[in-house]
This record gives sequence, structure tokens and C-alpha cells, in this order.
Amino acid sequence: QRVACHEAGHFLVAYLLGVLPKAYTLGAWEAFSKYNSMSVQAGTTFLDQAIQMEMQSGQISGKTLDNFVCVALGGIAAEYVTYGQANGGMSDIIQLEALFEALKFDQQQTNVLLRTSVMNTVAIIKEKQNA
Repeated sequence: QRVACHEAGHFLVAYLLGVLPKAYTLGAWEAFSKYNSMSVQAGTTFLDQAIQMEMQSGQISGKTLDNFVCVALGGIAAEYVTYGQANGGMSDIIQLEALFEALKFDQQQTNVLLRTSVMNTVAIIKEKQNA
């Protein structure tokens, strides 16, 4: 149930930010059955080609970066709002660290972006939770 909450957080935040979800899996067995690969775990994939094109070009707009970070944090935020803490999301954090490193962000830039994105993402989830 916690994994479903986590993945639903990614899905909800992406949808609300206009990033269309493509597919999701809720567990390693389902992922293996669907993709015939042991390297795929639970997760959500998205259709947003604008993000893909910007990532590949190496020139990411501020809006795209903000959206990407909020979607990546959506699972952690959903767990936090629902359970008071997040147990999952390590792969999401590793993905963000790799992105920030590729963008050559220093620690201060990373901290500011993460702080504001966490607050925004939690606010998005809380707003819809109360709706």
C-alpha cells in the first residue's frame, strides 16, 4: 500500500503539472512481468517529449527543471503527507543527484532548488488530499 501511495504521488504531481504519465508498476514482480528485466523496479514513466528533448539537448528551462524535480519528489511527498515520513524514494534522490551533477549545480543551488521543490510538491499533494 505504501508503494502504491508513493507511485500515486509521482502520477498525481506529474498530471497536475501537465506531464502525462505513460505507464506505472507497483512492484518488482509486476515490473519483471511487464518488461522482462530484473533491472526495472516499481515506478512511473512519462510521455513528456519536451522534457526528454530538453534533457538530451543539455539546455533545460527553469520551468522544465522545476517540473522534473517536483515529479521526482512526488512519491516522497505523498508518503510524507500520508504517513508522516517517507521510507521510499532513494532511487528518486539518486536520479536528482545525477541531474544536478550533470547540470554542474553547486551545493547551494541544489539545496535551494530541493527546498523550494519539496515545499511546492507537499503543498500540491496536501491541496488535492483535502479536495
